[in-house]
Amino acid sequence: MNLHLQSDEIEMMDEIQDGLAYTIGESNVSVTQLMTDGFIAEHTDFLNWNDFLKAAGIRSEKDFGNAEFDKFIKRHTDFEEWKEMLVQSANKFARRREETQSGSVL
Repeated sequence: MNLHLQSDEIEMMDEIQDGLAYTIGESNVSVTQLMTDGFIAEHTDFLNWNDFLKAAGIRSEKDFGNAEFDKFIKRHTDFEEWKEMLVQSANKFARRREETQSGSVL
């Protein structure tokens, strides 16, 4: 399964992108950039983003907003709901970028 998700159609992605633009100067970050295989392996019962999407039954952006998906998140991740998982992945993304940026300045 290789979904071509439109991040701008996922609820909260506008706010996530605004926050990333403010903190690290990047505003066109996609959900797939946030949900790295490392993040998925660390915080879920799955090894990668594609396996996670398949198990969750995600077929389009609209599937992220349903109650069944939040139940899936609670059962199979370290998070209580999708919004929490999305925010935490954005925070981790920002920390990685800040570390990379500060490392290249020194």
